[in-house]
Amino acid sequence: MWKKWLIGAALALAPALAAAAKSDAALIQVPPDSRLIGTAVVDEVRQFPEQQNAKKPMERVVGVSAIDRVFESNRPYGDTVSYFDQEFQKGGFQLMARTVTPSSTAWVVKRPDGKIANAIVRNTSPATLEIVEAAAAESTAPMPSK
Repeated sequence: MWKKWLIGAALALAPALAAAAKSDAALIQVPPDSRLIGTAVVDEVRQFPEQQNAKKPMERVVGVSAIDRVFESNRPYGDTVSYFDQEFQKGGFQLMARTVTPSSTAWVVKRPDGKIANAIVRNTSPATLEIVEAAAAESTAPMPSK
Protein backbone atom coordinates (compact mmCIF):
# COMPACT_ATOMS: atom_id res chain seq x y z
CA MET A 1 0.00 0.00 0.00
CA TRP A 2 2.71 2.51 0.94
CA LYS A 3 4.61 1.64 -2.25
CA LYS A 4 1.62 2.70 -4.35
CA TRP A 5 1.38 5.94 -2.37
CA LEU A 6 5.11 6.60 -2.81
CA ILE A 7 4.94 5.97 -6.56
CA GLY A 8 1.85 8.19 -6.83
CA ALA A 9 3.56 10.98 -4.90
CA ALA A 10 6.66 10.74 -7.08
CA LEU A 11 4.56 10.92 -10.25
CA ALA A 12 2.61 13.89 -8.90
CA LEU A 13 5.78 15.79 -7.98
CA ALA A 14 7.68 14.99 -11.18
CA PRO A 15 6.32 17.91 -13.28
CA ALA A 16 6.99 20.45 -10.52
CA LEU A 17 10.51 19.12 -9.95
CA ALA A 18 11.16 19.24 -13.69
CA ALA A 19 10.04 22.89 -13.77
CA ALA A 20 12.31 23.61 -10.81
CA ALA A 21 15.24 21.95 -12.55
CA LYS A 22 14.66 24.04 -15.69
CA SER A 23 14.75 27.23 -13.64
CA ASP A 24 17.70 26.06 -11.52
CA ALA A 25 19.84 28.92 -12.81
CA ALA A 26 17.25 31.35 -11.40
CA LEU A 27 17.32 29.69 -7.97
CA ILE A 28 19.33 31.31 -5.21
CA GLN A 29 22.81 29.86 -5.10
CA VAL A 30 24.18 28.40 -1.86
CA PRO A 31 27.80 28.22 -0.67
CA PRO A 32 29.70 25.71 -2.82
CA ASP A 33 30.43 23.35 0.09
CA SER A 34 26.74 23.02 1.04
CA ARG A 35 25.10 19.59 0.99
CA LEU A 36 21.49 19.23 -0.08
CA ILE A 37 19.51 17.40 2.62
CA GLY A 38 16.03 17.62 1.18
CA THR A 39 13.77 19.25 -1.38
CA ALA A 40 10.02 19.68 -1.37
CA VAL A 41 7.67 21.22 -3.88
CA VAL A 42 5.20 23.49 -2.09
CA ASP A 43 2.41 25.85 -3.13
CA GLU A 44 3.53 28.95 -1.25
CA VAL A 45 6.57 30.98 -0.23
CA ARG A 46 6.05 31.06 3.49
CA GLN A 47 7.42 32.90 6.48
CA PHE A 48 9.82 30.96 8.72
CA PRO A 49 8.91 30.67 12.43
CA GLU A 50 11.95 32.80 13.34
CA GLN A 51 10.39 35.70 11.43
CA GLN A 52 7.15 35.75 13.47
CA ASN A 53 8.19 38.78 15.53
CA ALA A 54 9.87 40.68 12.70
CA LYS A 55 9.24 44.43 12.55
CA LYS A 56 8.23 44.04 8.91
CA PRO A 57 6.41 40.69 8.52
CA MET A 58 6.79 38.83 5.25
CA GLU A 59 3.89 38.69 2.85
CA ARG A 60 2.89 35.12 1.98
CA VAL A 61 3.00 34.27 -1.69
CA VAL A 62 0.39 31.59 -2.36
CA GLY A 63 -0.77 29.74 -5.44
CA VAL A 64 2.69 29.28 -6.91
CA SER A 65 4.84 26.28 -7.59
CA ALA A 66 7.67 26.80 -5.14
CA ILE A 67 10.66 24.77 -4.08
CA ASP A 68 11.80 24.41 -0.48
CA ARG A 69 15.42 23.30 -0.22
CA VAL A 70 17.32 22.47 2.98
CA PHE A 71 21.12 22.27 3.09
CA GLU A 72 23.89 21.66 5.63
CA SER A 73 27.21 23.48 5.61
CA ASN A 74 30.40 22.96 7.59
CA ARG A 75 31.14 26.68 7.26
CA PRO A 76 30.84 28.63 10.48
CA TYR A 77 27.46 30.29 10.99
CA GLY A 78 28.90 33.81 10.58
CA ASP A 79 30.63 32.91 7.30
CA THR A 80 27.41 31.45 5.92
CA VAL A 81 25.45 34.57 6.90
CA SER A 82 28.14 36.73 5.22
CA TYR A 83 27.85 34.63 2.07
CA PHE A 84 24.13 35.39 1.78
CA ASP A 85 24.57 39.06 2.72
CA GLN A 86 27.00 39.36 -0.21
CA GLU A 87 24.83 37.24 -2.52
CA PHE A 88 21.80 39.47 -1.92
CA GLN A 89 23.81 42.64 -2.62
CA LYS A 90 24.54 41.43 -6.15
CA GLY A 91 22.74 42.98 -9.06
CA GLY A 92 19.12 42.12 -9.45
CA PHE A 93 18.32 41.15 -5.86
CA GLN A 94 16.21 43.51 -3.78
CA LEU A 95 16.47 43.01 -0.03
CA MET A 96 13.00 43.41 1.46
CA ALA A 97 13.69 42.33 5.05
CA ARG A 98 16.45 40.86 7.20
CA THR A 99 15.61 39.27 10.56
CA VAL A 100 18.21 38.30 13.15
CA THR A 101 17.48 36.14 16.21
CA PRO A 102 19.98 34.70 18.70
CA SER A 103 20.14 31.50 16.62
CA SER A 104 19.33 32.48 13.02
CA THR A 105 19.43 35.08 10.29
CA ALA A 106 16.66 35.24 7.68
CA TRP A 107 16.14 37.27 4.51
CA VAL A 108 13.17 38.10 2.34
CA VAL A 109 14.36 39.08 -1.13
CA LYS A 110 12.97 39.78 -4.53
CA ARG A 111 15.00 37.81 -7.05
CA PRO A 112 16.19 39.29 -10.36
CA ASP A 113 13.14 37.68 -12.06
CA GLY A 114 10.84 39.60 -9.69
CA LYS A 115 9.78 36.59 -7.61
CA ILE A 116 9.86 36.61 -3.80
CA ALA A 117 12.19 34.25 -1.96
CA ASN A 118 12.80 33.54 1.70
CA ALA A 119 16.13 32.25 3.03
CA ILE A 120 17.38 31.40 6.50
CA VAL A 121 20.63 30.26 8.08
CA ARG A 122 20.28 28.53 11.44
CA ASN A 123 23.15 28.36 13.92
CA THR A 124 23.09 24.60 14.35
CA SER A 125 25.92 22.12 14.17
CA PRO A 126 26.43 21.85 11.26
CA ALA A 127 24.81 25.08 10.08
CA THR A 128 21.54 24.57 8.19
CA LEU A 129 20.25 26.70 5.34
CA GLU A 130 16.71 26.73 4.04
CA ILE A 131 15.45 28.54 0.96
CA VAL A 132 11.84 28.72 -0.19
CA GLU A 133 11.34 30.34 -3.58
CA ALA A 134 9.06 30.32 -6.58
CA ALA A 135 10.15 27.72 -9.12
CA ALA A 136 7.82 28.30 -12.07
CA ALA A 137 6.68 31.25 -14.15
CA GLU A 138 3.36 31.55 -12.34
CA SER A 139 1.73 34.56 -10.72
CA THR A 140 3.25 35.59 -7.41
CA ALA A 141 0.56 37.85 -6.01
CA PRO A 142 1.47 38.56 -2.38
CA MET A 143 -1.08 37.77 0.32
CA PRO A 144 -1.10 39.38 3.79
CA SER A 145 0.65 37.33 6.45
CA LYS A 146 -1.54 35.75 9.13
